[in-house]
Amino acid sequence: MDLSDEAAPVPRRIVTTDSSIEKLGDMLSVHRAGMLLWVDELLGWMRSLDRDDKAGVRQQFLTLWNGHGRLNIDRIGRGETVVESPCVSVFGCATPGGLSDYVAAAVRGGRGDDGLMQRMQIVVWPDSPKEYQHVDRWPNSQARRDLAAVFESLADLDVEAIAQRDVHDDDGIPWLRFDAEGQAEFDRWDTELQMRLRNGDLPEAFESHLSKYASLVPSIALIVHLANGGGGAVSGEAARCAVKWAEYLESHAGRVYSIATAPERQAAMPLLRRLVEWPKDQPIVARSVLKKGWAGLTDKASLDRALGLLIDFGWIRAIEVRPATGRPTVQYKLHPEANTFLQTYQRQAPKTGETRVGQTFAGFAGAVPEGLGNESAPIAARVQGVL
Repeated sequence: MDLSDEAAPVPRRIVTTDSSIEKLGDMLSVHRAGMLLWVDELLGWMRSLDRDDKAGVRQQFLTLWNGHGRLNIDRIGRGETVVESPCVSVFGCATPGGLSDYVAAAVRGGRGDDGLMQRMQIVVWPDSPKEYQHVDRWPNSQARRDLAAVFESLADLDVEAIAQRDVHDDDGIPWLRFDAEGQAEFDRWDTELQMRLRNGDLPEAFESHLSKYASLVPSIALIVHLANGGGGAVSGEAARCAVKWAEYLESHAGRVYSIATAPERQAAMPLLRRLVEWPKDQPIVARSVLKKGWAGLTDKASLDRALGLLIDFGWIRAIEVRPATGRPTVQYKLHPEANTFLQTYQRQAPKTGETRVGQTFAGFAGAVPEGLGNESAPIAARVQGVL
């Protein structure tokens, strides 16, 4: 049997972990459905794109996000690589502190506001468990097999058998539409989103982030639809699931963007917990707090902002103490109910996924306190301003 004319088999590739843009272009020219770039250290990858000699690469990754257009890579010795409708997903992990620099750059504008940060749409900032529970058991083998089966079914999906194409563009991207119920669900959600984006209540960078949800929700709906074995038009059930996903992701994105828009809100709650545990026989003064070196409170300016926030919402008050000799100092006194209410709230606190972004950006919830002249005034109504 003569196999000289047979093309060599092409192994299926879905994930790459370390690739230059040139090699990535080569792989995308073979694996036309797109690829996943798995970056263990997301911040390291983002910092590499900040280098002056990587400015062009950064722009190419922006193009790879939307799956439209064309990727042209021309290099001496490598020839020409042209990829139509290239698409790459990036997955990785980052620490909140390191990510804050990029969020701040997106909020400030300039080079950092090129849309790269806003393209990180599946952003999740999980809460650390309040208590540790030791678990020693085998993984759920059936669930793992079920998950693997879903991945395999999506990888082996015969797109041409279920999708449609533009009759005037045979080489275009295959697509599916919503069914009537799914379209109604999407239209209702999208109308609400577009109205919110036009209110002018959100920071511009976060508004840009949310504006991309109009493409994110249909994408999630399609994945849910196909993962459930659906074919043909995308169902209303998948659309509703995607909308729930968007609400969940928005709450986490709001938390991430608040690092730059109001960093004192991130430091205020941990500071309050520590002040509640402050030794009763020692006065609370800024100098003593700074010596602790607590995260987010390593300089006087950041500490003053966090303390000011706690003052504004009635958790503490500042008292000027004038000694017989020496300069006056400012001491901080906790609200008498702070410890009791904090413990009660922590037992009933909503998870991150239930946090609404309006609480983060549209002003603090609850009444603005009238000061702590009346120390018995309830603080429950003000808790959302900090927690």
